[in-house]
Amino acid sequence: MPAFNSFGGFGYGFDMLATPIKVSEPVNGTGKRDEHGQPIVNRPDPVELTEPIVNNNNPNLTFENVGGGSIEVGTLAWISRRSDWPKDTLVSTNGKEYHTVGAGQSLNANQTLYQLKEVGGNQR
Repeated sequence: MPAFNSFGGFGYGFDMLATPIKVSEPVNGTGKRDEHGQPIVNRPDPVELTEPIVNNNNPNLTFENVGGGSIEVGTLAWISRRSDWPKDTLVSTNGKEYHTVGAGQSLNANQTLYQLKEVGGNQR
C-alpha cells in the first residue's frame, strides 16, 4: 500500500493562505509581570515569515448570548512548517499581536498548528 501522499506538505493550500508575519520567541524572563499578570520577557529581533494564520470556527461550539441568540466560538491558529517554536512566542501580522498558547503537529503534512491568543485589549 502506498504511503500517504501529502502533495508536498499541502504546499498549494499553505501558499494560498500564507500571509507575512513576524515571529519572536521568548528568551528569558525579567521576573516582572504586566497589568494583565502576564510575565514580561525579553525578545530578540523578530523573524519574518510567510505562513498562514487561519480562523477555525466549529458550529458545534457556541456561546449563548444573554440577550438571545448564539455566537460561534472560533480558534485562531498559525500553521507553521517549523515545530520548535516555544509557548508564548509572539506573532505579529496586520497590526495585531498574538502569542502562542498551545501546539499540535500534523505529522503527515509535516506542519505544526499553534493556537493563538490576542495580546492586549481582550485579555482576561
